Amino acid sequence: APSLILFHPSRRGLPEGMAQGEFSGSGGCNRFLGSYEIQGARLRLKLNTTSIRLCLAGGKDEPAFLSALLQASGFMQRGKELVMRDQDGKPFLRFRADEAGEAAFEPYEPENSPQ
Repeated sequence: APSLILFHPSRRGLPEGMAQGEFSGSGGCNRFLGSYEIQGARLRLKLNTTSIRLCLAGGKDEPAFLSALLQASGFMQRGKELVMRDQDGKPFLRFRADEAGEAAFEPYEPENSPQ
């Protein structure tokens, strides 16, 4: 199963440019839940819990995905694409919504990067 993440806003009445809520998703095998806070373009993610399943297929990249996800400190959203940025502003994770409304994860590669 592909990695995915969904954001669930929960706190209303915050100043403009701020948001708080929860996020959930799958790292390819296990499900996870966490909380987030947005202030302008700054993003803080906190992982609260994950399921623990033995994953023979599709789970080998999951620890790296979760670790990378927690390194996000900024983001940029354009259309159906969400790009996570590290504390230096460098993009390192990219999510794309598919037509069915499910999210798909793929490592970020700048469009002009050598293959």
